[in-house]
Amino acid sequence: MIYLIGVDHYLQHDGNESAKPELRSAFKNFLKNEITALGVDVIAEEFNEDAIRWSMASHSTLGRLAEELRITHLYCEPTIQERKELEIPSYGQIKKTLGLSPTIPIEEEIRMVSEKQKEYFAPRENFWLNKLTPFLSDTVLFVLGSKHMDSFSSLLEQKAIDYVRRVEYWTNK
Repeated sequence: MIYLIGVDHYLQHDGNESAKPELRSAFKNFLKNEITALGVDVIAEEFNEDAIRWSMASHSTLGRLAEELRITHLYCEPTIQERKELEIPSYGQIKKTLGLSPTIPIEEEIRMVSEKQKEYFAPRENFWLNKLTPFLSDTVLFVLGSKHMDSFSSLLEQKAIDYVRRVEYWTNK
């Protein structure tokens, strides 16, 4: 069984542009409760070591939690090298391909790049599923960007994999 938790990625690390420590702490406590209640064997996430370095973080929130609880932790996002092999461009590469001007308002840039990124959801999500496949007989808590909740759920349905959309978008409320 895979339990899905949708998030904003800023909760997943302690680096630049991360959530405030008290919010990360609340998220970590929420996850501890979920892990206990659901009997989770594996914590998996749409994140990787490249993202930790890029964010100038010291750790992944979920990786640290898995260490504390002594359960398996799994990064599912393709690394920079794997993205090259899969021909999945980075944010910067998409921005360059779109030919966006440096003077474009940041909100417009993010909207345009985000829209283009959706074209690469399928290969990324298939990559995640391949990473998760060895653990399908376990109870898995998978934390992913909330933008992927619908498309990844559809992929799990197509593959007849049991899952529950536990939280669409986590907030501390």
